[in-house]
Amino acid sequence: MGGDARNGGLTRDDVIRLLREEGECLGQQELEECLGLLVGDSNFKTALPQEIQADEFAEDILGFEEVEEIEEETNEDSVQPGSFRGTAPGGMGVIPEEAA
Repeated sequence: MGGDARNGGLTRDDVIRLLREEGECLGQQELEECLGLLVGDSNFKTALPQEIQADEFAEDILGFEEVEEIEEETNEDSVQPGSFRGTAPGGMGVIPEEAA
């Protein structure tokens, strides 16, 4: 796939290729629009680093929070295991929104 086996990263070109060719494929214009909305830059070479780690992609590009942060917030809110608070139908956790 072209990723760096030592640290699990993918190159920018591999990420772009995967987004274009795998799963629900994105065309050039769709991918540029998505990058523009997500990071404010639709140019692949400036919007994405040369090598991308999975956690960096999730946090820096997609805007997800780290799991540890969510667990700490949950513990602070005294949510008991098995409670329905903070879960969507089907038991999936809700991704918290960042404060503007």
